[in-house]
Amino acid sequence: MRYHYLLLIVLFNLLQICHAEEPIKIGVSVALTGNASTYGIDIKNSLIFANQVLANGKYQLVIEDDMCDAKTAVSVARKLIEVDQVKYVLGFACSSTLLATANLYEQNKILTISSSASSPAISKSGDYIFRTVPSNDDVAKILFDYIKAKHRKFGVISEETDFSQSIVDSLNNNNSSNTVEIFSENFSTKEFDYKSLLLRLKSKGIEGLLINSQTEATFLLALKAAKEMNLSLPIYGAYMPGSATFRAKAGSLADGLIFADRPSASDVFTSEGNELLRQFIKLYKLNGWEIMFASSFEAFRSLDLAIKSGDDARSFLYQNKFPGIFGQYSYNASGDIEGLKFLMKTIKNGQVYNLPVAELP
Repeated sequence: MRYHYLLLIVLFNLLQICHAEEPIKIGVSVALTGNASTYGIDIKNSLIFANQVLANGKYQLVIEDDMCDAKTAVSVARKLIEVDQVKYVLGFACSSTLLATANLYEQNKILTISSSASSPAISKSGDYIFRTVPSNDDVAKILFDYIKAKHRKFGVISEETDFSQSIVDSLNNNNSSNTVEIFSENFSTKEFDYKSLLLRLKSKGIEGLLINSQTEATFLLALKAAKEMNLSLPIYGAYMPGSATFRAKAGSLADGLIFADRPSASDVFTSEGNELLRQFIKLYKLNGWEIMFASSFEAFRSLDLAIKSGDDARSFLYQNKFPGIFGQYSYNASGDIEGLKFLMKTIKNGQVYNLPVAELP
């Protein structure tokens, strides 16, 4: 009898040890296939890297491909919540995937941090929703300030996605006094007749054009159409021209593009940030932006610190400042990052350059 009693105690202690060592699961919902996969894969790799560097691989990353598709993202969210029973989710290359799932994560009190989703609507999506990228309201503001100083008639072609539509909406909101006459056309992700859209805008006498796309692939298709039409006017963008993948594929077509983007490593990275980026590039190919690596790394860092604190993780994120690899940052009352600012940039000979302050309005 005593033998059986001791055996039960040993088994109980073993079960307790196994349970204590069970890793904390973190869901990752990100585009691994499709047009958005170039930066979705960067997010995934950055989170894997951060897990090793910051936590010695102690978290179990449950990585799912949401394909930058709202319906797929909902299926991913249900799996992560109901099957994997995660309490935390990172990733989201696309605004549409976070907007489609935010209510599910919010209702289930799943702490969610996006590395890339920048639609302004995300600011109102819930108390459990955070992001380490600024809102598209900010990118639209700096774009509009630049455009209004140089043009009176301006054309915009926008992809029919939450991300792109939020930019054109913000652009129009900044133009409430009609300082600039803005003409807009929309295209679907699968539409390739860009020339008809561009011809309509050209007939309006536009002096500049914004290609407002969801991905590098659709930006490049529209840019090629504009060049084939010999559309000789300044072409603008947001984010996409700064992608390494875009510039490699566009070649000389990218030269002269003017765009608003987040800062690069040379603009804001600390010495720690530059060293981490160097280590990351030794292990993984960087498809898109250096800052995407940083925003993903910092999403992981802030979550890791919140979990380690032993406090309520959501409250911890709202109440603290973090020593980021792009400088100190915090989250405001809407869960948006405070500490990153947009810059106006251009491309010359395939390289990205910040526009001099003298050229800014």
